[in-house]
Amino acid sequence: MLRTSAYVVLRELFKSGGTKVYAAVVATLAAMAMSLILTPGVAHAYEVHLSVKGAGKVTEITDRGLIASDCTPGGTSGLQSPQSTPTGTVGASCSPGSPNGVYNIGDIVEYKAEPLLGFQLIGWKNADDSSSYNPVLCDNSGGSPNYLGSTATNCRFQIFENLKAQAVFADTTPPTSPSITGTSPQSGYTTGAITFFFSSTDSGPTLKGYQCSIDSQIAWQQCSSGQSFSASEGTHTLYVRSIDWSGNISSSSANRQWTVDKTLPDTTLDPAVGPQPDSTVESTDAVFKFSSNEPANATFECNLTGPGLTSTSFTPCNTSPNTSTTKSYTNLRDGSYTFKVRAKNQAGNVDDTPEQRQWTVRNAPLSSTTAPAWSRTRRRRVYRVTLM
Repeated sequence: MLRTSAYVVLRELFKSGGTKVYAAVVATLAAMAMSLILTPGVAHAYEVHLSVKGAGKVTEITDRGLIASDCTPGGTSGLQSPQSTPTGTVGASCSPGSPNGVYNIGDIVEYKAEPLLGFQLIGWKNADDSSSYNPVLCDNSGGSPNYLGSTATNCRFQIFENLKAQAVFADTTPPTSPSITGTSPQSGYTTGAITFFFSSTDSGPTLKGYQCSIDSQIAWQQCSSGQSFSASEGTHTLYVRSIDWSGNISSSSANRQWTVDKTLPDTTLDPAVGPQPDSTVESTDAVFKFSSNEPANATFECNLTGPGLTSTSFTPCNTSPNTSTTKSYTNLRDGSYTFKVRAKNQAGNVDDTPEQRQWTVRNAPLSSTTAPAWSRTRRRRVYRVTLM
């Protein structure tokens, strides 16, 4: 069409800066005016296909304000892509104006590009827009469809045909490294699965989540705080790193070891301490000493049955600390007793064959109807003699 050709001529003349530019401009404008006169009933107005790549927004600061009225969300929010739009991905597009009117031929239009939190403006790459229209040539771009740099916020141009423009934003900053805040169970020892909790000081909207790997041998996979992990018996290490919507990964990862232990501990009673097996003693007190083949932080559970003690349940041998390896009983009544003790390791495994010892307390005095020989009293006859 004549209008399109005229715009191209104008664009090229202004780019070349030829000496006959003014005459050419006059001739072109005259041809365009003639075209309008000779084509009655046709509205000579245009649209701009506008797109946003990455997380940012574009508003129109000239009087037309068609982004506000023709785009979604529009208004003061302008054409805005979602905060989670990755770098390099188009998150929003629209076409302010229309082929039936509004943007008139020769209108001066100015768009303003602003990054969302966590992103930065790369500039205008108007030829990258998917539309088949010719790209906008921003003022100060030197006739290039690319107008780049942190100062290339505003793109100002004049309309002579349908055009296209694209504002480009990027997130090039990696998120902060996460911290592992705890495990369940807290000891880091388990017989099966373990749950990890982690967080990041990077609370910005660009943070997508976390990736985890076990022992650096399993590929990084998406994970979340509060997730449970299972592994074979032994000691393992969980690695956690942060990732944002643009694929940037934290420069370092957090890590925490844990141990899977499925082996039952063994318990031993010291034969040199306490009543001997199946013995009878007068003492109403008893002390026992015990140990485990897993001495590191093993705890012990005890049970005593006998006169007045009928419960067969195991309870911690000592409350503070329960890692103590002795147990004392006092003021036991006469009768037969059975003491049992079992070890419990950090993973929660319990010795299924507790150690035990039986003995009898006999402290009542012996009874007899005959006094001992040494207690009998012998009578003596006493004579009184008087001297004259």
